[in-house]
Amino acid sequence: MSRIPEKFSRTAAVVIDNINAVESAEIRSEIKALCGRKDIWVIIAGRSRMPGWLFDTFITKNMLLITEDDLALSEEGIDKYMRSEGIILTADELRFQRQCSEGKLYGVKFTAQQLLAGDKIGRELFEKNSIMFQNYLENNIISEMNTGIVDFLMKICIADEFTEQLAITVTGNSAVLGLIEQAMDAGNFIDEKNGVYTLRPQLLKALRRKAVKEFSEEELHQYAVLAGGYYEAHGEDDKALDLYAKYNESARIRELLIRNSRKNPESGYYIEMRKYYLMLSEADIESNVYLMSAMSMLYSMLLDFEKSEYWYKKLTDYRDKAKGSSRREAIQRIVYLDISLPGRGSINSLSSTPPKARNIDKNKQKWYNRSARKIAETSKKACTSGGAYV
Repeated sequence: MSRIPEKFSRTAAVVIDNINAVESAEIRSEIKALCGRKDIWVIIAGRSRMPGWLFDTFITKNMLLITEDDLALSEEGIDKYMRSEGIILTADELRFQRQCSEGKLYGVKFTAQQLLAGDKIGRELFEKNSIMFQNYLENNIISEMNTGIVDFLMKICIADEFTEQLAITVTGNSAVLGLIEQAMDAGNFIDEKNGVYTLRPQLLKALRRKAVKEFSEEELHQYAVLAGGYYEAHGEDDKALDLYAKYNESARIRELLIRNSRKNPESGYYIEMRKYYLMLSEADIESNVYLMSAMSMLYSMLLDFEKSEYWYKKLTDYRDKAKGSSRREAIQRIVYLDISLPGRGSINSLSSTPPKARNIDKNKQKWYNRSARKIAETSKKACTSGGAYV
């Protein structure tokens, strides 16, 4: 800044790069003063959003904002660049490269180098590039950030997205909003919508890799349990279960599923949560009447009637040995299954049953139909989101 003359004879361009790294109040003041000079055309570049401290200058000086989306390459732009390197891609390959790189020249250029080295466009190359980019982020971007911000991000990256309250719960810091704002000023890797913050996928992976190196296994489990507890308290059991599964918190999974299994069939979410039920050990299931009942119902909904009957039998054996309240609970769950199970041999025998029993079997048929639709809906959802439940 000291090298810039106090006055130019004609309009001069001054480029200030890496604006996101400017923390000094004195330098910030000097930059704002430069923007007010009529003999200077100030160009400010950085990888963050418009810094809050520069916003008033941006408005009063009628500055033009060029975003990363404005600079991103289209499929046509990627094609021109690749051709300049002697690489010809098909329309499908160009579309795939545009989706993977989001039009960022860094990713396009790295892909071109890999293609010239003999690789082929496809998922394998994308994964290879992702790992390389995560290394770049960790060694060149994260390493330059304020240590307080990095520590905060490594703790909160335990979740795929977060709110201010979730961040407070996980970090134990009531002043996280300031850290979030600092992190957003440090780079363009946090998106916010309606109070929900999301880290860019590649940076999220890089932070998680770094967290594994920096934190002990016990600390990571602690952050997962804190975040999971927050989700449970806010009725987001699916997010809690996902976290517990990632960190092998089997006891937490069991407790949550027992609570879920106590709900009535219409709100039990057996299908949506089936991958977590199927993670339970046989010993865990046998220890609780609600879990045995849930597994019998779940397998019946999955049309695996043999396993459904297996857990029904386990439940009746438990009833025969139990006493007091445990026996009463088992009896109640057996009655529930007798009424609700769609696969206990009654669906295809309506014509041979008395009218009253036929009404019960018709209810089972309705339940069977609802279950089949539910399976189809959730399976379709899992496919379209790139995931799978079973």
